[in-house]
Amino acid sequence: MLYSWEEIRIFEPPSLDNIGFLIKLINEVLERKMNHDLESFRLTGSQLNVLTYLMVQGEEKTTIRDIQHRLDISHPTAAGLVKRLEQKGFVRTYIDLSDKRARIVRIEPSAQSAFNDNTNSAVEMDDVLMKGLSPEERDQLHDLLLRVYANIKK
Repeated sequence: MLYSWEEIRIFEPPSLDNIGFLIKLINEVLERKMNHDLESFRLTGSQLNVLTYLMVQGEEKTTIRDIQHRLDISHPTAAGLVKRLEQKGFVRTYIDLSDKRARIVRIEPSAQSAFNDNTNSAVEMDDVLMKGLSPEERDQLHDLLLRVYANIKK
């Protein structure tokens, strides 16, 4: 069977000309840096994402399913993140009395310092990512990445 150039192209070794590979490299560097910065708090970047979402939610009832949808992860992944955060004392879960299948997740005061200390790190990382880009270029990059994300989600 003969392949077209476009079909063969997907088998080329990864290079910086491949946008998917470039996005993967950026993500790996971001994850490695974030996880290194969070080591002293016994947290991962994914766990910090959960804590950040819970901080924004405040006193609003938040379930594992809410976390799943907001972070666009599977239910087992969300449940695992919450379970590990609970084991570390950063969150507490309760059975939702209006729906016994759901678990409500509340952030604990001990998570506040980890959250506060690491929001600066996240802001600094965004500054590094956007260094050298004008405000217009930043907006354009953001819009383009949203479109790329929407394309891949289809």
